[in-house]
Amino acid sequence: MPRQAAAAAPRLLNATLKDKTFVVDAVTGEQRAALDGSGWRCRHDARSLVLCSRYGYATADRGITVFDAASVQKRWALPDGSGRKVPKVNGLWHGAVYREVGDEPIVLDGMTGRDRQTAAGAASYEIDRYGGVVGSKFYRAAG
Repeated sequence: MPRQAAAAAPRLLNATLKDKTFVVDAVTGEQRAALDGSGWRCRHDARSLVLCSRYGYATADRGITVFDAASVQKRWALPDGSGRKVPKVNGLWHGAVYREVGDEPIVLDGMTGRDRQTAAGAASYEIDRYGGVVGSKFYRAAG
């Protein structure tokens, strides 16, 4: 019996079974992706990406995998052998991954995983077209 089933994106669910996390088509029941280990949380960027992440105390328990929402093809993942640390993902919105490395907020490009903004000022937890929330402070969207 799957545990921790949750919406991952339109038509996609993620659930943990034994020691794997699966991304499943909610309409057909077809397994679309599998991630080793439990505790992965998947979310949609409200546009075209699904990001699955887990952040544990041990380095081996951390990971990020980003998929194209329509095809469920993997775009990038951390760790990737490059030596980059796996950050704690705070939020995801329209191709931007808001994360923290230590206490430093950074924004990654969701399509490539590359740094987009290294002095972000804030890494929002709740994000929409109007802005983002960090703690109890609202930051208005730029542009």
